[in-house]
Amino acid sequence: MLTSLYLLEGENHSECQICHSPLTVKHILIDCICFGAERQRYLGVDTPKELFENVESRNIVAFVKDTNLYRCV
Repeated sequence: MLTSLYLLEGENHSECQICHSPLTVKHILIDCICFGAERQRYLGVDTPKELFENVESRNIVAFVKDTNLYRCV
């Protein structure tokens, strides 16, 4: 819901409150400066392709939990 609520509400694309970029899954998992430390700890990749090819799903889940993003989905 965090990245797609705007579709249901007929609004403009959601925006990251930290860096004001479009709020997308890629932005959260790869780009957002707010989650840099957690991203490095759990994911350690720079592209979505690397993420889904090289990172174990339990690390992605740990990232989502540690950043409290699980409360938004």
